[in-house]
This record gives sequence, structure tokens and C-alpha cells, in this order.
Amino acid sequence: MDAVAMADERGIELTCDINYRGTLWKYPGANARQSLAELMRYSSFVFGDQNEWYMASGLEPIPFTATDDTYRFDLEAYARYFDKLHKMFPRCKRMLIGHRNQLSFQHHVNAAVLWAEGKIYTSRFYDIEPIVDQMGVGDAWVAAFIHARMRWPDDDRLCLDFSVSASALKNTIPGDQNLVTEAEIMANLNGSGGRIDR
Repeated sequence: MDAVAMADERGIELTCDINYRGTLWKYPGANARQSLAELMRYSSFVFGDQNEWYMASGLEPIPFTATDDTYRFDLEAYARYFDKLHKMFPRCKRMLIGHRNQLSFQHHVNAAVLWAEGKIYTSRFYDIEPIVDQMGVGDAWVAAFIHARMRWPDDDRLCLDFSVSASALKNTIPGDQNLVTEAEIMANLNGSGGRIDR
């Protein structure tokens, strides 16, 4: 928190990847929700899946039950949800929620929702089968969004779509690193059907 406060005093914009891991909080005096919320209050961008957002905010997540691209996000429910979150974290300009419906161990449907200064964007759905390696998927998503914000700072929709495309590709790559290029992410983003075939 000292480092976060110092960065804030110097006008450095902060991003928070909630990335909650229960075993990291098993020591005396630890309170994950309180600590995460305190860090998030300094952040302009916050990322997490629906369970991580629940851990940090205490707000019940909106169920994600997509099995294919006919699923429709309940935008009114998300508007209410993000309104509550923004009241909790008023400095936050962008909030991202990653969604994964695990149809089986090797078959997932992924998507994401972005709140950007009052506007809500939803991504396309990625029907990923087979899953090769889930390790690093969240990191790939966050890194791709930050990269996209630096590359296309005025296009929130493209930033969202780029990040979800990158994370979808990571599911098909063994190991921790997302070994893909920007061009490959864009080609996947612009492909049809949302099914990853590597």
C-alpha cells in the first residue's frame, strides 16, 4: 500500500488485476476483500473474472451460462452491477469482467464485458475445444488489454476484443507464455465462428 500511495502521489496511473488466490491470504490478520478493495480504490483499470470481482466487492456475480454464440448478455443487469461497482470504486475508469463457462475439462466458452466510463461493451464468444493449457490465460488477457490500450487508446471496443482474442488463443498454447503475435491475435479476432483451431 505504501508503494501504491507513492505512485498515486506522483500521478502514475494504476491498473489492478484482482487475481485472487485463496492460499495467499492464509496468515494472521489477512483480509482479502478489505485489502483488494483498498488497492482497487487507487486504480483506473480493474480486471478480474466474476468470482474475483465477487471476492473484492461482495456483489453477487451475474451468471454466465453461454454454451454457444446464441447467448445474450443481460445488459440491464450489467448496468446495475457496474453502477454499484463504480460507487464503490469511483476512480475506476474501466472495469473488465472475464467469463468462462466450462462445458467440460477440454471445452470452454469464453467472453468478457467491459465498462468504460459509463459505456458497456461485450465481446464475441470463443468456443474453445480442445483446451491445451489454461495456465496464464488471465495474464494473457490482462497483458493484451494493456497493450491494446497503449496501441489504440481511443477504441475501447477494439481493446476488449483484442484482449479476449489473445486469451482465447492462450488456451491453445502449452506453457505459461502466450506465444502469439499482434497479427495473429488480430487474425483470430477477425475470424468467423469463434472456434479456435490450431
